Amino acid sequence: LHSQDMPPPRALPMQRGVGTLLVPGRSRTQFENEGSQDIKDVASLGIRRVRVPITWAAFADALRPLDEKTFGSHNPDTDIAIVPDPWYPNLALFATVPRNWVKEFLERCADHGLQVLFDVHAFPGGSSDGTYNGVWPSPPAFWMQNSS
Repeated sequence: LHSQDMPPPRALPMQRGVGTLLVPGRSRTQFENEGSQDIKDVASLGIRRVRVPITWAAFADALRPLDEKTFGSHNPDTDIAIVPDPWYPNLALFATVPRNWVKEFLERCADHGLQVLFDVHAFPGGSSDGTYNGVWPSPPAFWMQNSS
């Protein structure tokens, strides 16, 4: 799809200054190019907090002690790397999020008075049963390792 083929972003109903922005079909690159206007538009609607779903892969370098080559060979500040789920390495791959991009995103939001809640949607191995866990249809493994 090209940007002219995509529906425009829209904000869901606001409740006490909290809103959810739906950005169908937008890629990270498009957001980098057009994101300042999107953030400005969200703030102009009176929204003061935005929820941003991310996966554990935003912090994949924290798993470097498990496997230096797999989780530690990229620069977490600047690189996008594809990393496997540590419990399901042949099933699920995730893209990392460069810390500089996160920092810039937070600064853009702050410039427009927006607070950000990062909502971690998927944990390594999946944390709960459901299509959103990153390893579906495999069973979640995150809490099973050390639970009794």
